[in-house]
Amino acid sequence: MPSKPAKYGIKIWVACDTQCSYAWKMQVYTGKPTSEGPEKNQGMQVVLGVTDRLMGHNVPWDNVFTSYQLSQQLQKKITMVGTVRKNKPEIPLHSSTQSGREAFSSKFAFTTTLVSYLTKRNKNMVLLSTMHKTAKISDHKDRKPDIILDYNHNKRGVDKVIGTDSCRMTARWPLVIFHNIIDVSSYNAFVIWNKINPTWMPDKWNKRMFLEQLGKALVTPHIQRKESQRTVKQIPCAAHVRNTSAKSMHTHLHTFLHVLVEFIDLCSHFCFVSSLLFIHLVGGGNG
Repeated sequence: MPSKPAKYGIKIWVACDTQCSYAWKMQVYTGKPTSEGPEKNQGMQVVLGVTDRLMGHNVPWDNVFTSYQLSQQLQKKITMVGTVRKNKPEIPLHSSTQSGREAFSSKFAFTTTLVSYLTKRNKNMVLLSTMHKTAKISDHKDRKPDIILDYNHNKRGVDKVIGTDSCRMTARWPLVIFHNIIDVSSYNAFVIWNKINPTWMPDKWNKRMFLEQLGKALVTPHIQRKESQRTVKQIPCAAHVRNTSAKSMHTHLHTFLHVLVEFIDLCSHFCFVSSLLFIHLVGGGNG
């Protein structure tokens, strides 16, 4: 991935809110199929997967995903705005050429709205939109169409989700995925908490403080349960175990399993806290 800061990594497709960056749905890219031949229409399949169950929204994306065929499949439930690769067969010839055109000029095509905008000489930008129906252009010096203004305003929603990375350097990709689930879940919980409690620290968007309080709230019941178990007097055993090494091994094994169960329980609770808060928010909104 030449444009990314790291040369290697795990590719995750994300659909998130453009304002608060709440992660709606994520898919881990597992590589090319090995038995079914070359992968076709990857961009379309990704978009159809991550936008499943979305209704009445407008979704911007880049030229990896945009196509006329995809816009027709989505137009009954959501609208879209996206840049288009100029070598697409459905792009009209007059929209992909730059010769003889002035800088900051626009050409439109309709049915599904297509705009070709010349940002400077010999640099053409083509966008497709099912949201915009008119050839409206701004009054600024660059005379950008509204399609481009809306696209530029809404295309940065994924950046905050990408930046929520707390995993240390490791070559174990399952651990990286696990930490990513924790990070995104905690960020979603943070977004929902601020929506439900807008008066909580109104002067700051303090994610670190929220994570500290969230961590304490999650581990406190487990700490209290462990302390209560320590206070319970152990009932004397009638049988006497003479093999002290076997007894010690059994004790360590029992302690390890107990800690492991508590850890799995804590991680599961932490991963799904944002989902529970989301259900609470939706239920409160419907009420």
